[in-house]
Amino acid sequence: MVNVILIALMLAFLVAGLVFSRRIRLTEYTSYRSRGSFSQILFSLLATLLGAWMFFGLSAVGYEAGILGYVIGAGFSFGLVILALLVPRIKRAMILENADTMDDFFGARYGKVAQTAVSLINLSFFLAVLAAQFIAMTLFLGLFSNLEDNLLFCVAVATVLLYTSAAGFKGVLFTDIWQFWIITATILIVFFVLSSNVDLANVASLNSKYFNATGYGSGFLLGVLVLFPFSFLVRTDFWQRVACAKDIRSVQRGLYACAPIILLFYIVMTTIGIYARADLGDKAKPDTSGLVLFLQTIGYSEAEPTTAATLFVAVFSIGLLMALFSTIDTNLNVVSVAISKLLRRSDWSRFEQETPDKVSGPRTAVESSLLLTARVVTVVLGLLGVVVAWAIPDIVNLMVGAASMLLVFIPSVYATVKWGARNVLPATVSIIAGYAAFLAAFVLVNPKIAFLPGVCVSFMAYFLLRLLCRRNGRNA
Repeated sequence: MVNVILIALMLAFLVAGLVFSRRIRLTEYTSYRSRGSFSQILFSLLATLLGAWMFFGLSAVGYEAGILGYVIGAGFSFGLVILALLVPRIKRAMILENADTMDDFFGARYGKVAQTAVSLINLSFFLAVLAAQFIAMTLFLGLFSNLEDNLLFCVAVATVLLYTSAAGFKGVLFTDIWQFWIITATILIVFFVLSSNVDLANVASLNSKYFNATGYGSGFLLGVLVLFPFSFLVRTDFWQRVACAKDIRSVQRGLYACAPIILLFYIVMTTIGIYARADLGDKAKPDTSGLVLFLQTIGYSEAEPTTAATLFVAVFSIGLLMALFSTIDTNLNVVSVAISKLLRRSDWSRFEQETPDKVSGPRTAVESSLLLTARVVTVVLGLLGVVVAWAIPDIVNLMVGAASMLLVFIPSVYATVKWGARNVLPATVSIIAGYAAFLAAFVLVNPKIAFLPGVCVSFMAYFLLRLLCRRNGRNA
């Protein structure tokens, strides 16, 4: 029954993708530029941030480190508020530069080399995000799929790649609304079922590290509190939402409304992991611990499933698939747009200049060609995300690495948004040097604190080089 529902749902996604792709225009595919409403922005943000990798990833954080997940949620909520405060400057600047993402905004402000560096780092970020989603999909299908795991996984991957490449951001935007409500129902069902059955005495008896947020060390906690909130300022998918919004007020309201909701769900999903640690002990697999506990609690058995258990699993399966698809399609679209613009930068400039009516007028040859490129890149990058998932099957490290690698953008992004800076050399060198330091620490030291040397190097490089440029009377 569960497999039949999942396959039917995948077919519905394919049909929706084909419907939204009919007569789609390039700016609708890339960001639905300046047409998105408050509700579309809000639900798109929520559906993306509540992806299935967050269910598995935050369950793992709760299982391994306790209430640290609450602190991460608080930091991310604060980050949404910071971004909202800077939205007026970002929105006006993106309109001025005809930008759909942060990547092409960088290209307009700092030149092609800087844009290339930003796009390649963002490619790493989104491949990590995509890989985490595909790992979550593997974990999800592997626990209670009656079909051959690899077969159902391949069907799911093919579905999300095809409908995302067909419908682009327009499809993402319109499917995220109902995806969010299904995701919400799923998470709350799991939480309330477990809360009604877990022994709170076992929770209270956990090690003190589960309640002081130091499970991953003091350095990680410091980064979560001080640096991680600013990661939202440098996320190109959030800049895509700013470009999408019809006005400044719509996107600001969306970000402000999103902040407390995200905090609530981070608390809920982390608590599921804490419940799992208290009930299952230290022998369970962290990322699937919450799901395993839920299945045990409702008495689900593949051999002799009860009607009630089957119903719970069916709802849960639908919700997780929604969560997976809603995050995969968003991130896959934004990275494919960024890479497409990098590959065909001159053609994009020609499109902006030669196509005054980008919504209702006839589609030009260059527009059709760029649309095809974006679709091909979408499929290629999606398949690359699957390869990364097989190479790095650690969902927590992928989560942490993805969020923290973007912090090297902070100096150059803040400087150009706040002060209108266009200093090419400091921006380019700080990004490349900071990312190199991050990679070295990620591989050689500790993935969970690799952001510290990366951020330090990027800040020092940016401000030292900017000072040197000023002394030499240069603005390059």
